[in-house]
Amino acid sequence: MRYSITMRSALSSVNIKDENDNILYKVKHAKKISFGYNMLFMDSNDTVKYSIVKKGIGSKYRVYEQEKEILELKKAASLLKPKVSIKSSKGDFSVKGNFNKHKYTLSKNNRVVAEISKKMINLKNVYFFDSTVQEGIELLLIVSVILDNLAYEHEQSLQRSDYDD
Repeated sequence: MRYSITMRSALSSVNIKDENDNILYKVKHAKKISFGYNMLFMDSNDTVKYSIVKKGIGSKYRVYEQEKEILELKKAASLLKPKVSIKSSKGDFSVKGNFNKHKYTLSKNNRVVAEISKKMINLKNVYFFDSTVQEGIELLLIVSVILDNLAYEHEQSLQRSDYDD
């Protein structure tokens, strides 16, 4: 199934739509916390399903289902390509490709389950998420949203370094 993921503005709100342009999920920036922030993953009725928390200056995100941590995603040190480390009680996840350019695949338990892509010329901040599975789709979409935030943080750090020259 194909999903479109639209960010209204960086780190604020996200709409996840199906192929018929129906909003299935929303991610809203809930509150800024000391050295981080909290986002809520909700269904189309605004029922909170998951909480996404980023604490500290580094690029580490934690996902909670109710009060239980179910996933941790952090940017791994790498000189060549951006890499992430994902630990989860819901399966073994991995990312291949370049999430900074929105061209990558997501695997769960060593099986590719989603391909993410973004058109090069895109007036809106929209990218596409094509999945071969329905089971656990919410968590896969959350990983994609977190990777989008990491890509945004990367762009911002590059812009800051341009001003420093």
